Amino acid sequence: MSKKEKIIYILGAGASKTANLPIQSEILPLIFSIEEERSASEKDEDILKIEVDQDLQGLMNYYAIFDNYRQDLGGFILSNFSSMENSMKYNNILDNAKKIPVCDFLLAEEQKSLLHTAYSIVKEVDISLEDLFTIFDNVQLRHEHFKSYANKEIIEYNRKLKLCIVYALIYTTVKNADATTYEKFAEKLFNKRLASPLKEDPFTVINMNWDSLFEHLINELCKKYNSTISSHSQKMLPDLCFYNNDLDVNNENIPFTCIKAKGIKNIKILKMHGSLNWLGCPKCGRVFTDFNKAIANDEFNEIICPYCSSDTHNAAGTAPKLQCMLITPTFLKSLENLSLKNIWHNAYLDLSEATKLVFIGYSFPDADFEMRCLLKKAVTTDIQIDVVLHESDNPEYYVSILNKKGFSTADALKLVSKMQLPEKRYKSFFGANHINFTYTGFSNYVESL
Repeated sequence: MSKKEKIIYILGAGASKTANLPIQSEILPLIFSIEEERSASEKDEDILKIEVDQDLQGLMNYYAIFDNYRQDLGGFILSNFSSMENSMKYNNILDNAKKIPVCDFLLAEEQKSLLHTAYSIVKEVDISLEDLFTIFDNVQLRHEHFKSYANKEIIEYNRKLKLCIVYALIYTTVKNADATTYEKFAEKLFNKRLASPLKEDPFTVINMNWDSLFEHLINELCKKYNSTISSHSQKMLPDLCFYNNDLDVNNENIPFTCIKAKGIKNIKILKMHGSLNWLGCPKCGRVFTDFNKAIANDEFNEIICPYCSSDTHNAAGTAPKLQCMLITPTFLKSLENLSLKNIWHNAYLDLSEATKLVFIGYSFPDADFEMRCLLKKAVTTDIQIDVVLHESDNPEYYVSILNKKGFSTADALKLVSKMQLPEKRYKSFFGANHINFTYTGFSNYVESL
């Protein structure tokens, strides 16, 4: 029996980059570049701008905590990945900044200038998120100490780094995101699902990123459509493929696993590495979601799980606090959460049924070895594979540059073959599969759909 057409879209960091969101290598510098924002002008007549400013000002409520966390992280990075001279210089600048009484504008600007100088020292250190998280995860997993740091200190640094990432990503989303391409992509997939029968899954989106922009847009399309149809018509809802709880108790929540059973068409979005709009309970394992906002930063508020709280727990301060759910970029990823297991299981089933894979902005990194294993187990050798990347990923781009510098084409090809470009990883991994590479980017691909 021939398979029905089923396309799996796999979104990587390059897709989010199209929306002006940072790729992984840009996140640490971003953390040490964010400055406190002032209140929006009451004279601003642009309603959309006012809404964005309100979101930004809401984020600024956590700025002081975020700033303290990144100061601690900066000290850790310089102590372990830079010179003693830089570490001492950083600590002295921080001490001087903290001594300034911020009671007027000029003093506040003086403190801001000192902190900017301190953070500039950290940004000069050549350190990646993978290096930091590998240390944190390894020490935490083995219950070891790291140099002069106790295990519980490393666990706390790990938590602070995750929350700084959450803050930085939400800050960028609110302040700089351009959702134009994502909106077009969401609309085309929405219409495709609308035209298909309830029981079918013509496509699935596997999202390797943490940002929640795409599922937010899908949810908005579903809400708009559902508000215009009769009560007897089939509704549409995004489906993240696990049993979720809504953080906003006033919302009428239908768990994702119940959507199809209630006769509602689902749009499957699998967030393999967690999301900015999830919070998890470390005790009961429930995952709370909210499509309207990125709730991961609510961990700054130390929200207690409503199902696990009790007067006894609350009085003793032992009630479990909800935590952001970001799977870190290391070879030691923790995927033990039941909801994440459901997501990965659904991904396996969908990949095994797929007739076509479309990788969009995904560089196929070695650190995603769980995903590589999943693909190797599930994908058949006769499947069609399209890879959509940016011009800067194209081997021919670098051959052209070397030609202009006087290298022969043969020599240029030899040099480029030694570069760790995505095309080389794809061809090495998929081997016998035919792969079609496109280097015109996500936006052009969406226009061609």
